[in-house]
Amino acid sequence: MNRIAVWRAHRVPVAPERSVARQWFVIGTGPAPLRAVLDASTPGPGPAIPVVVLGDGFRPDDNEFLLRGLAVARAGSGRLALVHTGSGGGSLLNCAVAEDDRLSAIEIELTGGATPPAVEAAIAFAGRHADGFRHVEIDGAGNAWRTGWSDVDVPGADPARLAGEVLITGGLGGLGVRVAGMLRARTGIRPVLLDDLGRGEISGDVRAALARLKSSGGTTILDADVTDGAQVRAALAGRQVTGIVHCAGDVRGGFVANATASRLAALQAPKVTGLRNVLAAVDRGALRRLITFGSITARAPHPNMGAYALANELLRRGTTAAAGGLPDCGCTAVEWSLFSGAGQAHRMGAVRQARSMGMPPVPLRAGMEVLLRLFTDPRHGSLAVTGLGDRTFPPVP
Repeated sequence: MNRIAVWRAHRVPVAPERSVARQWFVIGTGPAPLRAVLDASTPGPGPAIPVVVLGDGFRPDDNEFLLRGLAVARAGSGRLALVHTGSGGGSLLNCAVAEDDRLSAIEIELTGGATPPAVEAAIAFAGRHADGFRHVEIDGAGNAWRTGWSDVDVPGADPARLAGEVLITGGLGGLGVRVAGMLRARTGIRPVLLDDLGRGEISGDVRAALARLKSSGGTTILDADVTDGAQVRAALAGRQVTGIVHCAGDVRGGFVANATASRLAALQAPKVTGLRNVLAAVDRGALRRLITFGSITARAPHPNMGAYALANELLRRGTTAAAGGLPDCGCTAVEWSLFSGAGQAHRMGAVRQARSMGMPPVPLRAGMEVLLRLFTDPRHGSLAVTGLGDRTFPPVP
C-alpha cells in the first residue's frame, strides 16, 4: 500500500550468555522458583542489581514494582532487570532508558514458565546486560530469542458485511468516528459509537464527520465510560454486537522519572480495563471481529511517552489473551504510528515534530484502507503500521 508500511514481529535466535555472580535486589511477587534462586545466589562484586519479578498477567501493584525498580537502579548501579512470565512492562523501561543514558535495562520474558533451564538462562542474561535496553524471550528449555521484524502485505479482499452491529469504543474521537464512517460506507455495517459524552466538547472536525455518518442512517451513539463496567453493561444490554473496534484511550506525555503508579494506571484503564469491560458486556460467542488500536510506542522507545507506551503494550497483551477465548473471532492488535488528518497526535500538533525526527505519519486515508483490509481478513494477530520510510522503526535490536 502506498505511503505506509505494515510490519509483523518474528523471533530470532540469540546465543546464550555465561552466568556471572551478582548481587540481586528482588522486587515483585512473580514466580516463586525464580525469586528463590535469586535470593539464594552467591553474591558477586559491586552494588546490587534490582530485579523486578512479575507473573503472567499485569496486576495493579506491578506499576509500583516497575517504578521502584527504576528508582533503585537510578540510586545505585544504573542497571535493572525485569523478568516475567507474560505480564509485560518492558516498554516503560525502554522509554526510561531512552530518557536517561545512565540507565540500562533488560526485559526477560519466560514464555514457557519459570522452568529450571529458563531461570538459569534468565539470570545469566540479567547478570551480563549493562548497556541500553534489550528484550529477550526464553522458552522452557532455556533457548533465547529476540524480536525481529518483517514488512508484510495485507492483501485486499471484498468487504464482508457482518450480521449485527459493530461497536466502536472512543467512537466520538477523531479516529473512532472516521473508523465508523469508513466501515459504514465500505461494508454497510451498522456502527454503534460508544463514548463518554461528559468528557468535553466535541471538536468541529469530529462534529462534521459525525453529521456525515448520521446522514447515512443506521448509526447509534451510546453514552458510557468504558472504564465503568456497570455503565458499559447497561449501554450494551440487548445489542447484537458481532464486531468490536476498540479505539478508546488517552494520550498524555511525561518523563518516566516523574511517573506515579496512579498516573500509569489512569492511562491503562480505558485501553485495558475498557477492553475487558466491553468483552464482558457482549455475547462473546457472536463476535466475529475484534481489532484494537494500539501505538507504535509500545514497540519503539519515544521519550516522554513511557506511560502511554506501557498502556499500549498491555492492550496488545490483553488482545492476545482475549483471542484465546474467542475461537470464532478474528482478533488483531494494530500498533499504529501517529496519524495525520485525525487523532489525538494530529490534534495536539505532534505531526510536524514527528516528521523532523524521521517519523512520517500514517495518512488517514491509507490507514483506514489498512483497517478495512484487516477487518475483512482478520487473521493477523499483531501488526505494527508506520508511515513509509520511518527511520525509527523497526527498532535497533
